Amino acid sequence: MSWSAAEMAAVFYKRLNLSLLARSCGEPGDVPHGWVTADCHTFGCRAVVQCGQGFELVGKAERYCQADGAWAPKELPTCVLVTQVQCPPPEAPRHGKAVYTSCAYNSVVSYECKYGYRLVGDATRRCGADKKWSGAQPMCKEINCGHPGLLWNGWLENISSGTGLGASIIFRCQDGMRMEGNGSAICQSDGTWSHPLPKCLAPCVVPHVSQGRVVRLENRTEDNTTQEVTQIVGSSTMVQHGLLEVVRSFVQCKKMPKFPRNGMVIAPKTEHGMKARFRCKDGFELKGNPIVVCSFGNWSGEMPKCEEGISLDIQD
Repeated sequence: MSWSAAEMAAVFYKRLNLSLLARSCGEPGDVPHGWVTADCHTFGCRAVVQCGQGFELVGKAERYCQADGAWAPKELPTCVLVTQVQCPPPEAPRHGKAVYTSCAYNSVVSYECKYGYRLVGDATRRCGADKKWSGAQPMCKEINCGHPGLLWNGWLENISSGTGLGASIIFRCQDGMRMEGNGSAICQSDGTWSHPLPKCLAPCVVPHVSQGRVVRLENRTEDNTTQEVTQIVGSSTMVQHGLLEVVRSFVQCKKMPKFPRNGMVIAPKTEHGMKARFRCKDGFELKGNPIVVCSFGNWSGEMPKCEEGISLDIQD
């Protein structure tokens, strides 16, 4: 009678399983002040350890019979008299303290941080039967709101005093600018500023328009507040001209554009919307945009360079 490979493998594994089941791990052992319960002692069987009253288990409560005939884990747990359990005095975190009345079994320690710091980690820990505090040592981290950012057309006061808990900063706008938002902010316990950066805006100026008139209207916003709106009534050409003159007269570029080395800049006016043109000396060639525009007080675009080469005199 011949056997196939599959049949021989099946017989082999069947005999192997029978040998494993037949192998006994023996008694799981005795635990002082406790007892062990096991329904069987062969491969795959489980033993459960329990402690008597007044005692607490230290270690794993369950053990399993392995294929090599040994119980795992190898070491038996122990039953400890809880009245004899004492955990070491808990360590206070830096910039904080540990609050406790006892280090006995089941005692609880709580942690607090100094003003300006917040607790990161477990707020409480408990003394276990293994004479160790549960969890991990927490830490006290400084509360810092950080720099709130750049205030365009304005500046920050008191920022050099710090940005920690309780720190106060004041927002200021340049002369002629109107602030939209809160004028100050305080660093809160959650590490955020009480108010965001405001905006420093140019105030609206009621224009005088020839061949037309100015009408004041009320506009109702989404939050049900009322805003005054100025409307210029007249021909479309005059309305656009009037508004443009208001913007030009109020928002100007304070300085001329920086002229390139071996070059020059021509800017007849520095009002909003005006253009400045760059030219190079003889023997130098302009690299970059030859024109920049004054836009709400700043020259837009990157400044060109004058490099050795053929000078290009660009006309309008």
